[in-house]
Amino acid sequence: MKIQFDKGYYLKVYNNSNQELKYDNLVGTDYKIKLYNQSTGAFISQYTVLIYGDVDGDCNITSTDATMVMNHSAGNNILTGSFLKAADVSKNGIVDSLDALLIQRHLVKISYIVQ
Repeated sequence: MKIQFDKGYYLKVYNNSNQELKYDNLVGTDYKIKLYNQSTGAFISQYTVLIYGDVDGDCNITSTDATMVMNHSAGNNILTGSFLKAADVSKNGIVDSLDALLIQRHLVKISYIVQ
């Protein structure tokens, strides 16, 4: 996906496998947004996408994400990097069962995860 800007820059978006996305693709946790100079094509900067609740980076918030949070909080399958940040749905700096509960509440539409 290449997005043009008026000021001489463009963006490209890449998935977790470093494949460039098409315009109709979803964006998930740990995807990369790269900024380039329009005239030279030179790489300028990179940004990492963070979607609270999308713990596995599949572009969706599902029961799998809640399970991953529970496993992490139990000391199994420890999350790191962007995935750890995405798991902290409560944004209190701790990934625990509260975050899994908030994901579950989001899934049944009792409350929604604020991005």
